[in-house]
Amino acid sequence: MRNPRPSPLFRHTPPELTPELLVRPRLIGILRRRFDERLLTVSAGPGFGKSILLAQAIEENKHERFGDDVWLGLGDDDHDPDHFLAGLYRSIAGRSTRRAVSPGDIAELVADRMPTPVALILDDVHSLGSPIGPAWRTMAHLVDQLPDNAHVVLSGRSLPPLRVGRGKRAEPEVTIDERSLAFDDHELAQCTGEEAPETLVLVPRWPALASFAGRLDHEASVAFVRSEVVATLHPERARLLALLAPFAVIDDAVVAAVAGTGAWTARRVFDGLPLVDQVGDQYEMHPLWSRALGDHVDAKDHDQALARGARLLLDRGEHVRAARAAQSAGDIGLVVEAVRSYCEQPLLNTTVDDIRSLQSFLPAGDATAGAELLLEAARIWTASERTAEEIFERAVERAKASGDREIEALARWRVAQLQYAHDHSGLVLDARIEQLAADGVGMAQATATFIRSVVAQRAGDPLEALREVGTFAALQSRLRRVTIAERLVDLGRPEQVSATIESVLAADDIDIFGAQALWLRGEVDPELAWPLAQQFPAMAKERNAAHEIVSVSGVVATIAIAAGEFDTARAIVQDARRFEACVGDHVVLMLDIAEAAVALCVDSEERAIEGLERSLERVPLGRWPSRAHLHGLTMLRALLPDEASVLDDCDLGPSFRTAVRAGAAIAAARAGSNAPARALDWSRPTLLRAHVPPPLLAELAAAASADTNEGAAREVLSDVPSVGRWLDRTAKRSRPRQAGAVAHLLAELPLDPGYVLQVRTLGGLAVSRSDGRELGPEWGRRRRVQDLFVYLLAHQRPTRKAAAAALWPSLSEAKAAANLRVNLTHLHAALEPGRQPGARPYFIDATSTDLRLIRDSIEIDTDQFDRHIAEASAAEADGVPTSALEHYAAASDLYRGWYLPLVEEEWVVPERLRLHSLAHAAICRTGELTLARGRPEQAIVSAVQAQQLDSMSERAHRLSIRCHLALGSESSARIAARGLIAQLHDDGLRPDIETQRLLSRLGVA
Repeated sequence: MRNPRPSPLFRHTPPELTPELLVRPRLIGILRRRFDERLLTVSAGPGFGKSILLAQAIEENKHERFGDDVWLGLGDDDHDPDHFLAGLYRSIAGRSTRRAVSPGDIAELVADRMPTPVALILDDVHSLGSPIGPAWRTMAHLVDQLPDNAHVVLSGRSLPPLRVGRGKRAEPEVTIDERSLAFDDHELAQCTGEEAPETLVLVPRWPALASFAGRLDHEASVAFVRSEVVATLHPERARLLALLAPFAVIDDAVVAAVAGTGAWTARRVFDGLPLVDQVGDQYEMHPLWSRALGDHVDAKDHDQALARGARLLLDRGEHVRAARAAQSAGDIGLVVEAVRSYCEQPLLNTTVDDIRSLQSFLPAGDATAGAELLLEAARIWTASERTAEEIFERAVERAKASGDREIEALARWRVAQLQYAHDHSGLVLDARIEQLAADGVGMAQATATFIRSVVAQRAGDPLEALREVGTFAALQSRLRRVTIAERLVDLGRPEQVSATIESVLAADDIDIFGAQALWLRGEVDPELAWPLAQQFPAMAKERNAAHEIVSVSGVVATIAIAAGEFDTARAIVQDARRFEACVGDHVVLMLDIAEAAVALCVDSEERAIEGLERSLERVPLGRWPSRAHLHGLTMLRALLPDEASVLDDCDLGPSFRTAVRAGAAIAAARAGSNAPARALDWSRPTLLRAHVPPPLLAELAAAASADTNEGAAREVLSDVPSVGRWLDRTAKRSRPRQAGAVAHLLAELPLDPGYVLQVRTLGGLAVSRSDGRELGPEWGRRRRVQDLFVYLLAHQRPTRKAAAAALWPSLSEAKAAANLRVNLTHLHAALEPGRQPGARPYFIDATSTDLRLIRDSIEIDTDQFDRHIAEASAAEADGVPTSALEHYAAASDLYRGWYLPLVEEEWVVPERLRLHSLAHAAICRTGELTLARGRPEQAIVSAVQAQQLDSMSERAHRLSIRCHLALGSESSARIAARGLIAQLHDDGLRPDIETQRLLSRLGVA
């Protein structure tokens, strides 16, 4: 007969909590859902603090009482179902029974507590034995029979699936696993007393060991891992772990390479082990493993495994990890190969941290000098292209002297690239490159192809240059993709670049040329492109690469201009100017073109022309425009018609050809002919917006629609930022007949005034402009103007007749209609004091019969309030209380008082009450969630606010009482409770069930 172990020490009560134990609010908050969900599980190995966490959650519930907690700690005796059920019976009933207990008896005990939720917390359930044994079968029957107020928490080292009635699987609604139980940075710092990130990274996140490491030294931690974990492992598994430890991040392929066999998988190696983090299919071993497993493998086996893993990592493009493993294996040749492969990437994809790591793996000596210089030049490139070019040239000579033709060819490739960025005319194909290319050196062949393509481009022969682009096969895949995209854009063929919005967004790094191609071929609206593009300059600054910062900023500034963000575009250009001394003239030209476009929008056309003329002094157009010129083709052709007429003869692709034709059409319109403007393809507005700055696009569309009322061109006008300003500028400069056509357009278009209205209705009415300027004086002088605005806020699309009747009920229909017309005119003037005479209003759509507030152009606090309430509710439903708290708090902050308190009309009351009730609930929930996070001093502020909104709210009073208890003041809690009782009594009310239970606990009747 089996000799059973005694029942656990904490059989019917949870472990005792001591002050030094770390409280974990983020997990306690999750465990609160045990009163909402049918089944919740906590599953992790030993030492993860499962029992302590459950005990802390039970203690927290004593203050809030969301339901009743029942604890049962299991042991080996509970293999016997009768023993298990008897123990559970005693935990629920508080007494034992001599008769046999069935699952039905347990169900009745729980049902007796209805409607109170009851959480049955069963700890160490792995003690129940085999998943197909009698104890687990009994557990399944129990879960199947429990009443609706029952909730089950199963905690243990391993949890089999529960099969309930008819074999149905009972899935846990909430699961807390080892990843959740591992300490986060804040908890680790609290536990160990360490706050420095470089120190915390060395501390294990396994709670038991983290606590241990916080008290003892590193050697003691290593010994603990050896005795508690390593000693229990099969020798072959321990040996494989020792081989894998140097790789830190491991997946199935790394395991197979290191093991030399496919018999092992990462999951098989790491399943159930502590000190291992898993993200997707990758596992990360804590550094303690290396020390703890050091004597489980010999040196030769270690080096061979490292070399195999290094080769795999190199094939996958993980150059730094490959070089580190190769160096540890003593394979210097493989280290150099990793460095060379890394340097074959586009320079934009290199980082200073990676370069420094690779430099540390290279031993000093003539054999590696060329590789070392390659790395050093790549590092310097981020700060100075000219200095980098000099170092690349030294790398050419060192590699040539040592006979390393691969390194020499790669260095020559870099020199050619940098010369292209400085001055196209200095790039020639020399005999050494031709010799290396003829000998089959891949990078030399690519360099020769690149130079021949540039020479053909310089001669104005894009077709010959394109033919050369097709022969870049020798390049590494990423470099080939970027180089081909770069050449296609420079040769005026962005249509041929293989890029989609999805591929650009999914790229690991900034796909500059893919993004440029999408923009230049007109596939992205400025309003969509701008939110994405505005992140790029900051990302480039993080890499501290001057070339990238300047070139990206130039492109992003032009996108900002198309989106109407003129001041932001100017700031982007000015900020990037700090780096122009570090890069070549053709790169700086990107800022020159963007700056001219900014001047066109912000200053004047004359300033723009001056900027364009300076840019041509830096880099003349020649027989083919440079990359930067391609971003300003329309502006160049329109504003410098004499100098830029050479663009008409360039064999550009469709997108750039349209840009040149648009510029020529503007020049023609100014000379009196609108036909070229009408001949443009107005069915592609995004293409025109990508190439034509807003002032010129407004002028172009006006010219296209001046004689024929062209519909497509007029539609484009409605998307041009600040279009009224540009049309007004065009009208003043145009010939009389065209000026009249522009004035007609101004009268028909609702012109974006360049700001939005910000409306506050909660706590009082306040309307302001997003640009900080004042509304028109009509707003403050006329009360009925404000009344009309309020009426439009509260009604979706009222008829003029209904609005007049509501605002002037005592007047005749004719007089009320007249009053409406007068006040509507004043309201237009108040909201848009700078509107052009005769132009259509923007914020209010007023037809002959209806009125409508254009809410897309207005920010209303009630809309924001409702969005936060909806987001909070969704977060609660998804089980993310942290996010819910943020949104509840934001909604609470927005609620400054009653909705439109000075409005006395009956139609305001339902909305006023709705918002008031939602605000009260949001403030209460903010306090409840804050209290649950262990911050009663903050939660009590919410309790007071909620009581101020509704002095009779039992929910608010309960929150206040619980806060006093959490702050340790039971006397204050009793005083608050008696005040609530008295208030309810005065109004002839009885407290609800939840309030009664809280009062009973305090002994207050």
